[in-house]
Amino acid sequence: MARAPREMADKLIEIYRGHDRRYRLSDDAFKRVAGKTRLRDAYLAEVGGCLREDGYVAVDLRTEHGYLVIVRQSVPLKYDDLSDDVDDHVYADDEIDEE
Repeated sequence: MARAPREMADKLIEIYRGHDRRYRLSDDAFKRVAGKTRLRDAYLAEVGGCLREDGYVAVDLRTEHGYLVIVRQSVPLKYDDLSDDVDDHVYADDEIDEE
């Protein structure tokens, strides 16, 4: 039976907690967990919204790599923040749109 978006998000979180780290699911594996034969963008958007409410994110890399990545929102917060140093990476001949 197909899972509602909230149920799917809860299942993905359960898998995350059981696996205890970020993970990826192939398109086919995601469909099996969801109980669906095809994935619609609207369904993925709803599942993604439910995940965000609970502090998780689904990164859709199906087009490029054929899978979705599930991570806690806190994971990217551990990355280096280059916001203050970005000017060091902008060259004088780069065009900057100042709108």
